Amino acid sequence: MLARMRQCGELLAPLVTVVTDEHPHAKWLHCASDLTFFASESARTIAISAGLSPDAVPATARQATPPHRHACLDQRVMRG
Repeated sequence: MLARMRQCGELLAPLVTVVTDEHPHAKWLHCASDLTFFASESARTIAISAGLSPDAVPATARQATPPHRHACLDQRVMRG
């Protein structure tokens, strides 16, 4: 919906799409999105081969989990 609005000029703000699925569905790959981020390099490659411009699909960033998150979870499990 937002991609169509962006394409028609109804949405003037930049449109960024984040795809977390390893196998992106064609519905999520729209050329009207200014940037599309993917959770993995393989998903990014699929998107580019499906027709998205490499310029609109930046290199995949390494996913980071805050180190304290695991420590908190471990403490809760040990107490439980």
